[in-house]
Amino acid sequence: GIDIVTETTDDEKRAEYLNKIRHAIKEAKDLVEIFHVFAKTSRETYEEITAREVIVNTLNAVKKISGDNIDIKTSLDLIMDKRLFADSYLLSIAFFHIVKNAIESIDPNKAGVIYVTGKTISNGRREFLEIVIEDNGAGMTQEEQEKIYEPFFTTKGMEKSRGAGLGMAIVYNVIKQHDGTIDIESTPKLGTKVRVLLPVI
Repeated sequence: GIDIVTETTDDEKRAEYLNKIRHAIKEAKDLVEIFHVFAKTSRETYEEITAREVIVNTLNAVKKISGDNIDIKTSLDLIMDKRLFADSYLLSIAFFHIVKNAIESIDPNKAGVIYVTGKTISNGRREFLEIVIEDNGAGMTQEEQEKIYEPFFTTKGMEKSRGAGLGMAIVYNVIKQHDGTIDIESTPKLGTKVRVLLPVI
């Protein structure tokens, strides 16, 4: 594939080959990421961290893929210094995929808004960090929501909604590994709300 790219003089063909290479590299990266998450059975890499570490990592990564049409609004000051027993890398991956899906669900030709908010809640016995990511994107049908955590399921390419898929299988497993929960509410054409709870130490 690489030799053909360097030898061809057809700009369209060259661009096509390069896109195929980029796609193959992305697929390989995704598979490595998936293997890392699904193969993890111990907590050797877990340590006491602040929510700030995960949030800053996630927002910095998201800025690189967010379009000019999307406004990301955050209200996270109240949880920044809350402490978690976690793998900061895995949690950053999980939250990155949630926000990435929100970005991809928004029509690039329309103004989009993504709200990322956080607070602490208690069930009377334990305190939890609640992080909510809400968008005004394409949303999902009930059928799509029921399949959202299945590996390799995707709404990308469907007429009414885009943006969910492989990443949500990763998200679900990471949150579960951290003794957390994740809930999704979504309405076609109106948007999606993802609510994550993680135990605070």
